[in-house]
Amino acid sequence: MVLVVTADYLRGEMIAKSLGDKEVCIAKDAFQALDALDGAKLVFLDYALPAVNGAALLHELASDKELAKIPIVLMADVGLEIDMETYNIDEVLPTREATPDRVRRLAGRYVE
Repeated sequence: MVLVVTADYLRGEMIAKSLGDKEVCIAKDAFQALDALDGAKLVFLDYALPAVNGAALLHELASDKELAKIPIVLMADVGLEIDMETYNIDEVLPTREATPDRVRRLAGRYVE
């Protein structure tokens, strides 16, 4: 299952449709994401989330041995500086470059 964490409905739907027949779960905030992580093989995480931002969720994921194994594609605005190693971020996808083709290629690196 691919977990997409974004408050942007259209972005979430675009990613889900881009992944074709792959199982996709869309979480609109960090709290829903934490509830939906079981079975996730990949997480597309939008850094700009309401209430609890992507950094807090990244910290939660990185601090758990099992959750830290899940590949993360961080979607963020250009210019965001974040320590990819500390938070186990596998890829950074600039928000404006989140096209269906790019999403498919990134997902293909981590899930069959």
